[in-house]
Amino acid sequence: MTAGVAFGLTYFWWSQRVVATAVPGRFVIENLDSYLYYYPMFEYAFRELGQGRFPFWNPYQHCGTPFFATAQHLLLSPLNVFFLFLPTAAALKATTLLHLTLGLVFTFILGRVFGLARPAAATAAAAFVFSPAVASLVQVPHHLYGAIWMPLALALTHLVLTQRRLRWTALLGATLAAQYLGGYPMFCLFSVYLVLGYALWWSALQWRLPGGIAAIATGAMMIAAAALLAALLSAPQLLPALELAQLSVRSLNALDINSVDPHFAAASLPNLLLQTLLPTPSRAFQFLRMTPAPGWIVLALIGAAAANCRLRRTAGFFAVFGLATYLIGLGRHTPLFALYFALPGSNLFRIPSRFFALTALPLAMLAGIGVDALRRAVNRPRLVVATLAAVTMLGVGLAASVHAFPDAINASGILTANWFEPGLLRRLWVGCVELFAIAAWLAVFLFTRRWRDVVVWTLPLVIYASLFANHYNAAMLPELDPTLVAMPPRVVEYLRTNQGMARTDITTPRLNTNGLMTLPCKSGMRYGLYADMDRENTYARRYAEYVARLTPPEVAKLRAAFSAASGQEVPQGGITLTPESANLALLDLMGTRFIIDGPANGEFLGDAPSDRFPLRFSADGVHVRENPSAQRRAFVVRRAEVLASDAVLDRLTDPAFDPRRSVVLEQPPGIALDGGPMVGAANIVTYEPQRVVIEASTPAAALLVLTDQYYPGWRATVDGEAAPILRADYVFRAVALPPGQHTVEFRFVPRSFYQGMALAVVGLLLLVASGLWAWHAQRRAAPWPATERRVGSLAQARTDG
Repeated sequence: MTAGVAFGLTYFWWSQRVVATAVPGRFVIENLDSYLYYYPMFEYAFRELGQGRFPFWNPYQHCGTPFFATAQHLLLSPLNVFFLFLPTAAALKATTLLHLTLGLVFTFILGRVFGLARPAAATAAAAFVFSPAVASLVQVPHHLYGAIWMPLALALTHLVLTQRRLRWTALLGATLAAQYLGGYPMFCLFSVYLVLGYALWWSALQWRLPGGIAAIATGAMMIAAAALLAALLSAPQLLPALELAQLSVRSLNALDINSVDPHFAAASLPNLLLQTLLPTPSRAFQFLRMTPAPGWIVLALIGAAAANCRLRRTAGFFAVFGLATYLIGLGRHTPLFALYFALPGSNLFRIPSRFFALTALPLAMLAGIGVDALRRAVNRPRLVVATLAAVTMLGVGLAASVHAFPDAINASGILTANWFEPGLLRRLWVGCVELFAIAAWLAVFLFTRRWRDVVVWTLPLVIYASLFANHYNAAMLPELDPTLVAMPPRVVEYLRTNQGMARTDITTPRLNTNGLMTLPCKSGMRYGLYADMDRENTYARRYAEYVARLTPPEVAKLRAAFSAASGQEVPQGGITLTPESANLALLDLMGTRFIIDGPANGEFLGDAPSDRFPLRFSADGVHVRENPSAQRRAFVVRRAEVLASDAVLDRLTDPAFDPRRSVVLEQPPGIALDGGPMVGAANIVTYEPQRVVIEASTPAAALLVLTDQYYPGWRATVDGEAAPILRADYVFRAVALPPGQHTVEFRFVPRSFYQGMALAVVGLLLLVASGLWAWHAQRRAAPWPATERRVGSLAQARTDG
């Protein structure tokens, strides 16, 4: 029943506030990641799975790069089963609806676990899931899929600490694992904060009670056991992700405090306080609409929560935790963020405003506690206190709502056009209606006694209606139009026909005047084209250093100045390339034969002569230029230099070095090379995502170079015998060959994944064992239902007799 009502409310909200309001063709920052990152990732992951290949490796981006290790693909989460048999767009819609429904159910469970009545728990559920901070996550689905598990994790933590039973410990571990496997890792970290924060709060309350120390010790051990179980169950994904992170440009300690908070660091603190807590018409803070502003009705209920004596300790935790996460979400505007940034794991993510999704949960629970206060306020003094608290919160909100925000006023003192953006004036009108509705509801509540429970039950629906009216999605979604951001079909057809094994470079993308992007960075994996660039946060640091040598000096100076002014620049896998790049030999070595540009991505050639990169094809405003100097993907050389890793790039960019005749290694090749001219051949006969077969012949000892990325987990055989893979030219692979004809095979066998699978099996066995133990304990504690009914009927018969 609860799940059915939750799904009905979710579907109605989705159809009317997400689908019906989306503007066709609208491509803005809110849906940028959905189109350029998440949709291509999900599509590729399940397309490969449908073809019978588990996608450990992605050969289409970055000269080959890890795919499964990025942990952004949904492959191990059972809640993403729709992707197995539905088209990606339809599966994305179904999965989003499922997670929103589960968010309502999980928050309802959280309220009930903390002792809230059903209307109060339903109020908390609506206030959390449909809050702006959570509802806006439909534009970044992987984040939404992680956020909805937070209420369940907190509910199970409370049960673990108060009941100290094995089944709750096992369920908590399984919940944290499911959240990590199926959602953005940052929200799993948020659940860890919730679990630890509540455990510390609960321990502080138990400290002086009889038996409190023993209870705290037992609870701590059970929380640690749940964390261990979560780590075991997550190991197949966790170990590869940690392996990639250690090698990545975004390593575990890559960011400093100046690298974060890029979206509203320049705004004033008073402005941010108003804009992020109250429904206002200002547009100064609109990154993904991530604001914890709960709406006037929820604010009033939070004020009423102050009168709840029964749950004052629970309300205290949510108030403190909500305030702390809100201040952290404001980023560098508050000193608390600097203290937080010193904690382990805090420097893995760049945007503190994502904390507002965590802030929304305490605010929602405080609203539920406020409903509980009103429901139980049968005596006049407590009812008066609760009403006064609610009215006070409304007064503060009204006073702030008439504040003219400086961010919405230009230098001449005139209101900017942002005030009149479609939907904002409507929101102001809805706010006025909300205030009138609150006053009317309080009046009815104050003078109604017999039907008070019925009146209280209207609050969840009122809050749902309030948040429903205030939500306004204008951006298109891949679920609605998956072709909005796509490469022109005629360009795709030309490249597929002519590219072969060569690679393609797409100029660094930017938005054009129409807001469309015709050359998305992940076009390689979408269309089966081999590309040398990507849009990715976690990718090999060495590869980033390699392609950085292609950046023109003037562009490098501009980037350095920008980084000095606004914080450390975090690369995301693109390549800045112009005809004036000093080290085009590196481009040739990657086998990049085609360079494509267009009006949405910027002109590659500009005013430079076209002799070096002649135009080969043009359609729909997109130009395909050829790099005739591109090298073959696999070749044989008989000369090698062994240098330290920090000297390799300097040698590769030395004009005297010829990468066609020599290779730079970082360890001895283990074979005697005569340094003679390149005589021999190498042909790729099989090229699959995780398997490459090359037929090579050489009259003398030589090195076979494959210009795919070197990465742990790749294994090589020469004529069926295992052979070591050497790191060649800083980022590629090489294998030593004796004279003769040979068959060389490369296979990707990620040891970290299989080690993780072994640990996951242990975790599953522990999970099953804990379930059997709990079932056995319950069976011993209570008789079978049939036996219980028989004993009861016998006792009743004796009494009647």
